[in-house]
Amino acid sequence: MPLPVHIFVRSNDNGTVAPATVASVTLLERASLGSSQWPHEDFLPTHEHATDGRFEHVGGPESEPASGEFLLVVRGENCSPVVQRLTFFVEGEVVHANAGWRDLGLSEQAATVSLTNFGQIKSDADGAKNSVITVSLYPMQHFVGLASHNHHQDFEGTQFINFARGRRNFLGRRGTLNLGAIAHILHVDKKVEEISVRRLADAEDQWMLVATRPRLGPPTPEPAEGETIDPDAVGILDFYALIRDVARNFPGTLVEAGQFGHAWHQGPLVRGTFDRSPSFLERDARDADGRPKDFHEQSRVTSVESPSLDEAFAENGRIVIYGCAHMHHVFREASQALLRIKDGIPRDQFYTVDVGQFKVRTTLDFTKRSIAQYIVSSVLGRYLEQGEAAGWASYNGLMARALRTPVFAAAPGAESNFGHPLGAKKDLMMFVQPLPTTSLEVSRRRMFEPDVGENHGIHAYFLTEFADNYVRDELGYTDYQRLLDVSLPDPGWRTECHSVYVEAGTERTTLRLPSGFRVQITKARGGKVALFRAPFEHSEGGVDGHAYAIPRSSVLGLERRDHTTLGEMRVLSLAPGGNVDVVVWVTRDGRTLLRLRDSGSTTLREPTTPIELAPMKLVHDPFWEFDRDLPRSATQGALLEQVAPKCFW
Repeated sequence: MPLPVHIFVRSNDNGTVAPATVASVTLLERASLGSSQWPHEDFLPTHEHATDGRFEHVGGPESEPASGEFLLVVRGENCSPVVQRLTFFVEGEVVHANAGWRDLGLSEQAATVSLTNFGQIKSDADGAKNSVITVSLYPMQHFVGLASHNHHQDFEGTQFINFARGRRNFLGRRGTLNLGAIAHILHVDKKVEEISVRRLADAEDQWMLVATRPRLGPPTPEPAEGETIDPDAVGILDFYALIRDVARNFPGTLVEAGQFGHAWHQGPLVRGTFDRSPSFLERDARDADGRPKDFHEQSRVTSVESPSLDEAFAENGRIVIYGCAHMHHVFREASQALLRIKDGIPRDQFYTVDVGQFKVRTTLDFTKRSIAQYIVSSVLGRYLEQGEAAGWASYNGLMARALRTPVFAAAPGAESNFGHPLGAKKDLMMFVQPLPTTSLEVSRRRMFEPDVGENHGIHAYFLTEFADNYVRDELGYTDYQRLLDVSLPDPGWRTECHSVYVEAGTERTTLRLPSGFRVQITKARGGKVALFRAPFEHSEGGVDGHAYAIPRSSVLGLERRDHTTLGEMRVLSLAPGGNVDVVVWVTRDGRTLLRLRDSGSTTLREPTTPIELAPMKLVHDPFWEFDRDLPRSATQGALLEQVAPKCFW
């Protein structure tokens, strides 16, 4: 009988190596595996501990394998499983072992497995002639990545799977992921989850694919008539489900979960779909992308199931949104604020920021408060990348509010970029410029024009205004939890504060007043912020404030929108045309009043007819329609709104 292979099991906990006396060791012939899938948790042990970490077959020496293809599975408590394909053959009187199976690649050796065949070393202790397999068990670690589809024409050919794999590789090379770590990457384009483990250290590719499995998320909806739905398509809910799967089965082991792909302030763009849900809080079952509602405190998207996402993460674990959080107006507001801080103007002094389809009348304190809403706000609403300063929440901010796990993402307004660490071209990575001075050096691939000037302005603003709460990692991504703790100024009720923007989707030009009250003019003259003139001071009966004139327009009605996360929101809807200017007067005591004047005149008058107050219902954000099931009413005189005079910005 040939001398069998000896199997040793060692535990390796942060470099402390010791013989493992308690482990599950299974060695089975390939032909007996049946339909078992990686990591083969359905196998019973075939070996038991003998001495000093060596495991022997429970059937005795005559049951030890001699030749053929086998699968070795080793498991230890709180350790990553080790699964290794082996080919045994007899040479002389000794059984030898090679990694892999002939038809599936003989070079596929896990980094946690060491093979030493008799004769490979010059001498053998005590005259032993056995070949030796040593298995190292490491504390369990997981990495989860979501490799999104590239739907953006300007980035044709970009495959985000390479960035997910690159991040996995980098964490492995650095040692953040140990040799036993298991990586799960959702490959959106291939509609599968790729599971990989570390290869032997000297292999050219550090990781080897050990399994694929279909999506884990909820079933797709039944297609409507004439509609085609791919039941295997991967979306953001599969990302959440995969994290929850780790939480359920291996809590406290997830080192990092990252979304690799395009993103914006509304969330990761997994497949570039659209949210047509008639609810601010419920998801559209056909929508594959991340949405702020997913993490809203009133939503049940990520909180309805147990365990929570937080339970998956290791003590130093984190979640990262690697895409952009770009908003044009944030850069403009930040840049203008920096100039005025340098000039030493009072923080309550008003100035105007004009960015094409967006204009805001603001102060240093209002700007800080406005930009901070993308971190601290819980008000849901869809808004343009060009920006609205509307006080709506962002995906990254709501995620940080909802999770205990640190959330890293590009700072509000910032872009991400592509590249790789110098000397490691395979480790493609995403990062936010300017990189911290302590960061690793990268070879940048310029994907944006103009270069990174906007990011530099945003970075300088956050350093100045958010100081110690502005913390970034070595790739330039911002810790949103730290920003949640920032102290914000209270500039109070200022009737001059306002913004003008073009509303997302409807293309209606919108004036947002200090309370959040909105004035919109229909699409016929939409897209031009100049339609709204600068406010002027106005007084009546000892009450003063600022009046906003919309030249040559008429009132269509006053909309009452029951906004789930904001409460009642009122919108004065206007139409272009006529010889009358509509004037909205905001008073210092918190009232918003309607006035009219003849075009060319400076004399204001109250309207003689009441304004219809029309209840609206959400079609899908940002589209509303009249709710015909509810009665319409009329305003009392010219009063459009009454609020407590405080800061709503």
